[in-house]
Amino acid sequence: MPDFVQLRDENMTLLAYFTPGNAEKSLQGYGLKRCKRKKIEKLMPSLEYGKLTEISL
Repeated sequence: MPDFVQLRDENMTLLAYFTPGNAEKSLQGYGLKRCKRKKIEKLMPSLEYGKLTEISL
């Protein structure tokens, strides 16, 4: 089963849901600006499986 990344806002509303291998294309499809997409892509390898991690964009 592949890992998935979920992006949620401060109210825990789901904003994006994608696999790490398809991150760039998926994040672009959700309308995130390039600088925010790159920040998220850079953080993904350090994320722990099953843990919520707050990030500031």
